[in-house]
Amino acid sequence: MAEKKDVSTSTPLSLWDQASSRFHIRLVLCFELDNSKRDQVVSHLGNVLRQLSRSRPDLAGRLHLGERRGWIHLRESPDFQIPLEVMDGEKIFRIDDYKELRERSFPAAAFLGADMFTYQGAVVSSKSEVPVAAVRIIFIDGGMLLATFLHHGFGDGECLKEFLEAFSAQSRGETVSVPGNRSLDFAKKKNNKKEQDDEICSEKAPSFHQLLEKCPEYVESLELEGPNQPTYRPGGLNESDYRKDGKIFVFTSDKIQKLKDLVMKHAPSDRPPSSYVCLATLFWAHAAQARMDFEAEEESWECDGLAMMTNPVNWRLRAFRDENKSYYGNSATLAQTCVEKDELQLACEKPEFWARLVRKVEAAIRKIDDDFVRQRVELFEAAPDPRSLCLLIDPRIPQDLAFNTWRDFGADTEWDLYGEGPGAKGVGGGIIKADALRRSQDHWNLGGTLILPARQSSDEYEVLLTIPRDAMEELCDDENFMCWVTRVIE
Repeated sequence: MAEKKDVSTSTPLSLWDQASSRFHIRLVLCFELDNSKRDQVVSHLGNVLRQLSRSRPDLAGRLHLGERRGWIHLRESPDFQIPLEVMDGEKIFRIDDYKELRERSFPAAAFLGADMFTYQGAVVSSKSEVPVAAVRIIFIDGGMLLATFLHHGFGDGECLKEFLEAFSAQSRGETVSVPGNRSLDFAKKKNNKKEQDDEICSEKAPSFHQLLEKCPEYVESLELEGPNQPTYRPGGLNESDYRKDGKIFVFTSDKIQKLKDLVMKHAPSDRPPSSYVCLATLFWAHAAQARMDFEAEEESWECDGLAMMTNPVNWRLRAFRDENKSYYGNSATLAQTCVEKDELQLACEKPEFWARLVRKVEAAIRKIDDDFVRQRVELFEAAPDPRSLCLLIDPRIPQDLAFNTWRDFGADTEWDLYGEGPGAKGVGGGIIKADALRRSQDHWNLGGTLILPARQSSDEYEVLLTIPRDAMEELCDDENFMCWVTRVIE
């Protein structure tokens, strides 16, 4: 019998992909469901994923290491399919049934646990391959948790959004568009003749370490612990030793508008700040102050007395806007704002100091332009191994905070779960949207904040914060913070 011919193809991912984290991004969509139709859901969504694997073979691909040290390649084959797993969560899920889950507003703690919400994503060799995307159906009484996984080496939150849009469209029997390409050649071109001449006249191109100095958010890891992983300062507790807590703080648009008005009053400009920047700065000041009240970092580890806000930013909205329209892949970069940590206490107490801090965060984000992106592309290309690129972030530092948003990721996607079409009746029938979308984790992280997905029509912003438990209690007692919060989901 003749051996089956290998028809797979393997290509390296983009430079920005190479420097991105190597785990699966995880998002869970929550649906009410007719218990008697579980088999029908599994059959239909299984067929949907098989169809999606044909129309989007990149999503069904496998990631592996190529010949260049540490580089990830995408292998595609008509034989590959997006993996689908089915799990009975009734005995291991933290909440008894879907009715209770909804009544409790889908608390973040319900979506913790390695047994249900982990997918192995380490790419360790040329022979060890991991799926680009995967789906896990978790049934609970009266509902379904649709756990989705997309490998960060393949794409970021924007790509996860596209995955959900393609998956849901395929569930409705609609055609799925093919993405663009992963070329970043447009970011390598010099933007004027002087830069071209300077490069020609120079004896040699900048070294990796020279480029590293121009990108202060990155540090070199000789142990190849990256890419995109935190760098821990000497001393202090291990991150796993902290007693952590996570809560969802809910804000309404009218409260956020008042925050914007406050900024315009005390730090006027030609345009008001965004909702994102207002929330980021509010959490930075108050969460950091709550942590500093309980954590004596000067006794634990080396500290320079500065406080830092880290904001992931999609550079495609700010750099090479004419040239990047066909680019598909990771495009998140980091804007970092550094101030003296005493400024955070002042920002908690006096609105004029908080307003000025908002403008500083805005200014850091505005620095992301063509040159900013080009410098990082050059750094990634010069790296001897992308796993040597770690981040100048230590989540244990109490005055530092990372703040991200997934608000636009997938809440408005429309699904046909049973395959019965738009006219189907009954619980979970017809074309429906998820009741809630939640980030899933093995355990609470430290010093992270995320705006959760919401429908465009929603008047509310749900913000997930994870910090040490004592600091969380302090924050919830902070009247200057809680006066802006509508309610807390816990």
